[in-house]
Amino acid sequence: MIIRVFCAACVAWAFALPASAMDSRFIGTWKMNNAKSKLEGSGLEGISARARLEQDGPGFKGSVETLTPQGQSNSYTYSLTLDGKPVKVTGAAPFDEVNSRRVSERVFDVVTKKNGRLYYSDRRALSKDGRTITITHKGTNPQGQPYTATIVFDKQ
Repeated sequence: MIIRVFCAACVAWAFALPASAMDSRFIGTWKMNNAKSKLEGSGLEGISARARLEQDGPGFKGSVETLTPQGQSNSYTYSLTLDGKPVKVTGAAPFDEVNSRRVSERVFDVVTKKNGRLYYSDRRALSKDGRTITITHKGTNPQGQPYTATIVFDKQ
């Protein structure tokens, strides 16, 4: 009986470990790498950004700080629940709702909305070594034209 309980505990731990390790690679402070990012036509050109991801249950809490070329700063926080359910954003974000869904151990999708309308969607992929997040970002620029941008963040 003791051996069965021990084996069951080992199996449960073995299945829990990959999920825990998977999430922990996203945790930390990330800085936007403008040299590696491709932002042309997005309206995001020249912006610098820093993001901090913290564990929040099965998902993450994100805190973002941005700075425009004109010196205007912006900060906001939101939860990435990874279950596809919408969550409200706090702070001065350009959107008011975010939902996220895990795709694989290193990839999740994010959709943001402003007043119920799509603001942008993206796919966030963590590199195999855990040092880079590459975001394929789709939205509409200030001129109303659709764009796709690649935004790269390096772990700090």
